[in-house]
Amino acid sequence: GEQPVARQSWYQRMSDAQRAQHRETGARLLGLLLQFVSRSENAEHFIVEGRALVQEYGREFALANFSVSELAQAFLFFRRMIVNAACYPAGGTAPSDAEGMRLLQRITLFMDEMLVATLAAYERGARQTVALRKVVPSSKKKTASRVKSRRTK
Repeated sequence: GEQPVARQSWYQRMSDAQRAQHRETGARLLGLLLQFVSRSENAEHFIVEGRALVQEYGREFALANFSVSELAQAFLFFRRMIVNAACYPAGGTAPSDAEGMRLLQRITLFMDEMLVATLAAYERGARQTVALRKVVPSSKKKTASRVKSRRTK
């Protein structure tokens, strides 16, 4: 079965502030997903809002030096929680087959968009982190200053 979140390596590496942020992002994302699922038109902006939310999330993971696989684990953990909350609301009835299929398609579409946006933001964040490390050389490398002076021209 599922390991409890506290046992996941990515979760153990998070600070308390990051964990609180993780929970808040999850709650907000669930809210957007539920709105996206319940609308048949004008639903696109819930995806746009969701993207903005998870981009921050992906960037944080990159800046905190988490690996791509840790980000994927965190995202999938997140996804399972959100899908469960959306499909089996507390005290609610399970959807009928046809309704359930539509629900699953909408949820999948939404979460797939979120995964791509998260990874894109992670990549940008990782590039920034690498660039920052190059600006502050660990040893006195002449190449770093040469590259810098060439760029400023």
